[in-house]
Amino acid sequence: MASRPSTPAHAIILGANGAVGAYLARLLQARGAAIHAVDNPADATDGLGGLGIGDTINRVGAADAARLAADLADATVFAINDGSAAQSALVADVLAAAAAAPRAPAIAHIVDHDVLRLDPALLAQARTVAGYRRDAGRRAVNAILSPHDSRLGRPDSLPARIALAALRAAQDGSPEALVITDPGPRDWGWTAEYVDAIARLAALPRPVDLAIGSGHHLTAADMTTHAFGYFKRDPAGHIRIEPGAAAVAELPIDIARLHAATGWRAVTHGRDLVHTLCEGTAARAAP
Repeated sequence: MASRPSTPAHAIILGANGAVGAYLARLLQARGAAIHAVDNPADATDGLGGLGIGDTINRVGAADAARLAADLADATVFAINDGSAAQSALVADVLAAAAAAPRAPAIAHIVDHDVLRLDPALLAQARTVAGYRRDAGRRAVNAILSPHDSRLGRPDSLPARIALAALRAAQDGSPEALVITDPGPRDWGWTAEYVDAIARLAALPRPVDLAIGSGHHLTAADMTTHAFGYFKRDPAGHIRIEPGAAAVAELPIDIARLHAATGWRAVTHGRDLVHTLCEGTAARAAP
């Protein structure tokens, strides 16, 4: 089994204010890396503040990030790309500076599969990163994430909406039923665990692109059962699940290959994932 790879001396995180970036910053900081964080201008989330580490890291702008990427050979650039125009431009500029440097740092380009499959420009950026590795011998990888959630996640995600509906049913009876469309079975994971897989992938001595997932699937009905069970309520009358026109395209994930390469395996999934989200939902709603 693969051991945990070494931690870079410096981590330049593009999009550190979002959930993935904030959890990644916390993890790498705990392992001894100096964190240089650049916010995603398209994301209003304050993930770093939410984790209590906003004042303990070096927050830099886009120009400084490009300079650091070119100057710090003992760094890894973690580029979290959500496909927004501003973030994609930031990622392209910083990764180009890193790739052109005489002693280039490692590069990890991080994308959600659900965004990647619908965005040709994002796919082109992923191919550019793969080209840095293939054509120039750079340490560069694409980390492609299956659906994931956390207490810092988007309030409109499927599990977050279901957890909130369950909480409202427990609090006041939730007179209006939530109507959701079932996307079919999806591989769902816990964002705070996925960042460990990303860090391990970025540090591999022989870089390779990999899909990251839990290997465990949830349907909307599964989430509803677990969430309402957590709050000890019957979902009848509080939520209505409508079948989707077609199942959402799933990300092919080779769990065995992922584990063999990185030594990483998801721990929080299924009922545990939904219950953890419910705990966070209840904590945020507490007076």
